[in-house]
Amino acid sequence: MSGILLGTAFFLPIQLKYWLAFLRKIIPTAWIEATMAVNHIKTTSRKNVVAIAAMSITISLYLSCTIVIDSTRYTCTNWVSNVLSADVYINAKPSTFAFMGGYIANEQVDFIVKNQDIDAVNFLTHKDIVFNEKALRLIGMEFPVIGNYYKLPLVQPMSQGQLQTLFANPRNILISEHLAHEFNYHIGDTILIPSNHGLEKLTIANIFYNYANFQNILLMPNSLFKQLYDDPRVESALVYLKQSASYSSFLNAFKEAFPDLNIPLYNQIEIKTIGSNMMDQTFKISKAIILAIFVLTALTLFNVLEQLILSRKHEFTVFWSIGASDYTVIKMCLWESFIIYVAAALGSIIPTLIGLLLIFQFLIPFLFGVHLDLVFSYLGFYRISSPNWQ
Repeated sequence: MSGILLGTAFFLPIQLKYWLAFLRKIIPTAWIEATMAVNHIKTTSRKNVVAIAAMSITISLYLSCTIVIDSTRYTCTNWVSNVLSADVYINAKPSTFAFMGGYIANEQVDFIVKNQDIDAVNFLTHKDIVFNEKALRLIGMEFPVIGNYYKLPLVQPMSQGQLQTLFANPRNILISEHLAHEFNYHIGDTILIPSNHGLEKLTIANIFYNYANFQNILLMPNSLFKQLYDDPRVESALVYLKQSASYSSFLNAFKEAFPDLNIPLYNQIEIKTIGSNMMDQTFKISKAIILAIFVLTALTLFNVLEQLILSRKHEFTVFWSIGASDYTVIKMCLWESFIIYVAAALGSIIPTLIGLLLIFQFLIPFLFGVHLDLVFSYLGFYRISSPNWQ
């Protein structure tokens, strides 16, 4: 607080000088009123410094909260849009978005593998364990699809060739950013996890960004998952069709092969719609929060300015006593309000930038173990930083 007050007091004369020069050029007829307002501000500089500092803090808090909320919403929405890139989603557990909990029949798995319309497929299965007194979700998947098909955001970007070389060793695994933060893991470290055959040492090949509801995740190749946990079953399939193939033709062939099909099949549009709706429901309250912050900011600014004007009631009486009209006094108040608001807006820039730097670079990673895109405007999707989408 004291730093903002000192900074505002230091930069206030420079700001006033700049705005006077600017106003002199574009509004010559209002120069006298502006000069009167500035001179009046100078004579009561102590009050104005406090008012501008209070306004600067309020504006800075509003901008910081809005940017953090919009950045979180944009990051999660963008993550869903990129990760859900398969053409067809087949899941044995009906009415769920998690795609975990049931098993696809072996004959259905064989049909998917042998289908001529399929370019690639990612079979998923999972096991939840307790790791160092924390819940850990192990997911077996087809690592070769990462990159070209499965758009997974990695902390350390890699080319497709580097990924394939890395995944040639089945004991190279990926962990979520939250898990890395939770146990202070880094790329290249080894991790010991329990299996059906004792403790297994695996190498952390890379770390991926994850914004799902289950944060501690370890991805391993399906071949390793089957070896460690003696479980060859498949819970869900992410199917990537050839360019000439269509969802309808694949769906018809699948239903024809399995007329008693009782598992849900979704195309990419349907599953992205489900994901987007979930995110919208999750962040629906954020719109109300932003509106509440905006109203609170506006009320604070008007209240500070009102108190500032009321404190000068005696001075206005003096102006009236020397013949100044109500119109002149009102114009002077408007000029003072304009100059004070501009100074407050300029004074909020540095605290906002410092606050955002601390929040995005230190506070959010420290508290939640995740990375967020820094977004100026959710409507404009103007990003400062983003994960490396592979």
